[in-house]
Amino acid sequence: MPNYSKRLLDEKIEKKLKSTGAILLKGVRFCGKTTTALHHAASSVRFDKSEMLREQAVLAPQIVLQGETPRLLDYVENIAYIDMRTLPAPPTPERIAALIRSLSRNISTEASLEKLAVETGFTSNSVMAASTVRKYLDQLSEIFVLEELPAWKTHIRSSVQQRIKPKWHFVDTSIATAALRILPNRFLNDFDCFGLFFESMAIRDLRIYADTLDGKVYHYRDSLGLEIDAVVELPNETWAAFEIKLGSTKSIDEASENLQKFLTRLIPEKAAQCASLNVLIAGASSYTRKDGVNVVSLGHLCA
Repeated sequence: MPNYSKRLLDEKIEKKLKSTGAILLKGVRFCGKTTTALHHAASSVRFDKSEMLREQAVLAPQIVLQGETPRLLDYVENIAYIDMRTLPAPPTPERIAALIRSLSRNISTEASLEKLAVETGFTSNSVMAASTVRKYLDQLSEIFVLEELPAWKTHIRSSVQQRIKPKWHFVDTSIATAALRILPNRFLNDFDCFGLFFESMAIRDLRIYADTLDGKVYHYRDSLGLEIDAVVELPNETWAAFEIKLGSTKSIDEASENLQKFLTRLIPEKAAQCASLNVLIAGASSYTRKDGVNVVSLGHLCA
């Protein structure tokens, strides 16, 4: 395909195609799934262009499978993910728009289901409202709008208890800025807001790079109030911790202190599996501090 820009995902697709008969690409709409798939395909068929082809796929799948391989079937699956109207018990558009605005206001936080329910406009029983919001959140995840950041579950010292609430993040931070109609001047005048949105953007990038290594991204918070913005864990159980800051000297010092303190909360075996401690910043330079903590510009982050 001419003028194709390589993606980190390409190497993973090439590797999977050598070991399996088919792969499924799923993700948010208009992110380039078809373009990437066509780059690797020798032939293709578009189900979204013809009702007859969709019927053939059900009644005689061998017909649509004929063609050079790898063959792109562009995906029957996408039809099911057009919008929330295709989901069981879909919410009203007004309700889901209110929930997206609430999530946007609470981006990069552990806001409770009850809080989200109130901000979404529910006035009924709090338990029922929270249960309904949980269902809507699951539906937003199903159509690749929301991607919760789960809490890291690991062995820590007996005097410390872990918190298990997820943090709220969209698959792309631009969804939140659009929902709240935030213009650049808003961030320049509200650095607390800017910091939360920058954290969410950094989490998105960490997830992309971790995925190329089959890694997972979590956050950490314990009963003593210590919070670590991101923990990336690989299949071999090695891990790296990240604090995410805009980049002032004071904030980097505080983040480095938090990371060092974090190590002391873990049992020795888990602490020994730490690959690195890092502070992700919005600046333009990256370096390693005397205490061994890496300060990394988000623009310099790579797999």
